[in-house]
Amino acid sequence: MKAVQVMATYLGQRRHFPKNKQDGFDLIKKQVLHHKSLDLGVECDLLIVNHDNGDKETQDFLNQYDGENIFNGEIKILHRPRINFDLSFGSYKYAFFKYQNHYDYWYFNEDDVIILYNNAIKDMINTLESDPTTGFVAASNFTHNSHAFILDSDGHIVSTGGMSPHAHGGCGLTSTTIFNEICKTHPHFMQTPNILGITSPNTKGYEYASDSQMEIEFTNIFTTLGYKIKVYSDGKKYLRLQSGEYI
Repeated sequence: MKAVQVMATYLGQRRHFPKNKQDGFDLIKKQVLHHKSLDLGVECDLLIVNHDNGDKETQDFLNQYDGENIFNGEIKILHRPRINFDLSFGSYKYAFFKYQNHYDYWYFNEDDVIILYNNAIKDMINTLESDPTTGFVAASNFTHNSHAFILDSDGHIVSTGGMSPHAHGGCGLTSTTIFNEICKTHPHFMQTPNILGITSPNTKGYEYASDSQMEIEFTNIFTTLGYKIKVYSDGKKYLRLQSGEYI
């Protein structure tokens, strides 16, 4: 059993923290150092996907970590050509497209989310495998703001902030088997410009989707196959540095 944590990053100007390249460098350094001592409970690589804007300093900075050992595996660096509209979700899909035959489980994570406890990946895998109705395990647990989850008695998301059920930021875990079901049933899901090898938006309207539409689709699509999204965190297992809140 081998897992991978896909960490989406963009080390350019951003709306929120990290707002610039240097802040991004500092954040990646912090994540790498943290994963030197963080025991995720299973063999697990850290795949950092750079939404590449062509900046050589950024490429060189990230490449220095390629192949470096961490507690449960090693760091891999993947650069994907920048597309100006698909955000972290394009990075998640591109990572799966490139490495789907290498791993059994996939944990998707944005670069400003810090895992705070040991055995996180092992515990999420156990959560996924213990319930055949669950297709995706959401990492965060928002209960106190406009994006709060409404849960059923078993901890599955019924609604996210009054919208269709989905995991915030696409952060959470699924298996290769389930993700491949999604890809087979919904071919359009993986038809991103990077995967198709084009640099301009295709004609499916993908480029006109809002940030929130892309965020919702990435995990809500699991529900179209009858799967549910289960919340794992108690609201204290992760720290989102962008807002400084525990999730």
